Amino acid sequence: MTGQAGRPEVGVAPREADLLTEQLRLLRRRTGMTLVTLANRTSYSKSSWGRYLGGKALPPR
Repeated sequence: MTGQAGRPEVGVAPREADLLTEQLRLLRRRTGMTLVTLANRTSYSKSSWGRYLGGKALPPR
């Protein structure tokens, strides 16, 4: 879902991407999970989670 330099692809509304990033951050805070915990519990790396939570990339569908 990302284009060049980790930017969201064309067709993804910037506001929707921002809302998704905000919700992911809230869920992470609420659960108290670290990036390492997220990586261990999912198929995505710690660095990928950092990009998703930082708004630099959208998570895959």
